Amino acid sequence: MVSPVEQIDELAYVEQELEDLQNLIKQHFSSVEGLTDIQAQVGDVKQFHETFQTTRRKTEETFQRLEEAQGALRHRTDDLEERVQTLTDEYDELKQAMEQVLVRCVEEWSQQQKSLQTYMGEFESRLQMDLQHAVNRVGKSSRTDSTLYKERLDKLDTRVRGLSGSIKGINSTIRAWNGLAITISVGGLLGVVALALLFL
Repeated sequence: MVSPVEQIDELAYVEQELEDLQNLIKQHFSSVEGLTDIQAQVGDVKQFHETFQTTRRKTEETFQRLEEAQGALRHRTDDLEERVQTLTDEYDELKQAMEQVLVRCVEEWSQQQKSLQTYMGEFESRLQMDLQHAVNRVGKSSRTDSTLYKERLDKLDTRVRGLSGSIKGINSTIRAWNGLAITISVGGLLGVVALALLFL
């Protein structure tokens, strides 16, 4: 027969076992909760990894497109630089040719003006001499009629003055045309230069 003391000891032992079991269950429950948190974190990490892989793939595709665009841009830049150099060379050649044409035109116009002025001067001198000769002849043949002599002399003088004025007008016209030719030549050169710069 079990004594009361032994029963108390056994009861205390059972209580201790229950307490130990309860503590063990709590520990396992805490581990299970921690495992659940870890699983949730693993899921987050997996989702982040998938997002990272997607972003990395898109980034690589973007970099590839950028490299292709840079290659095309470099090729286009090389073409533009070559075109600019070609236009620059053509512009220099055209400018030099226009300058030569301008100089030649000015020289030719100046020479023509000098020749025409010389001819007009000689023509006016001959006209004055012919007038003087005519006056002398009229004077000899019309000494008996001073009125007729004076009228004919006045008419000749008027005609000479008119011819002299015409000669001066021609000289002025020549100078005007000379200036106009220079202006047109310069304007043409500037127009070509502006056109070349526009295409540059």
